[in-house]
Amino acid sequence: MDKVERWSRVGIIYHLELPEGEIFVSTNELYLSLVIENLLDNANKFTDSGSITLKMRLDKAQSKLRIEVTDTGCGIPPEKREEIFLCFIKLDEFAQGNGLGLYLSRLIIKRLSGNIFVDSSYTEGTRMVICLSV
Repeated sequence: MDKVERWSRVGIIYHLELPEGEIFVSTNELYLSLVIENLLDNANKFTDSGSITLKMRLDKAQSKLRIEVTDTGCGIPPEKREEIFLCFIKLDEFAQGNGLGLYLSRLIIKRLSGNIFVDSSYTEGTRMVICLSV
């Protein structure tokens, strides 16, 4: 709750969409939390107005947990969607940070046997997706 209050800004609506019931995932809770926090920080940094949504859903057919952080911010150009995961890459050189967040997030998610990517079908801002086996 402290994080939500820290992120809270006028003009941005925050949404949390969780599935009914409990989900059990065999993973490192601390590392996964760090990645989600980084994605939410980025969404907040690059969204001036609109909304930011954290959504989790379970795909029972594929035994996957899908975590999405969606924003209505400035978005990521299609040609930069893989480049953002490289070390020390910043699309906005004036933005706060050192260009390590998404690089480290991808390393962590790979270590957790998952995948992280930019959803290219979303065009109203950015949607970052994490998929983990359950």
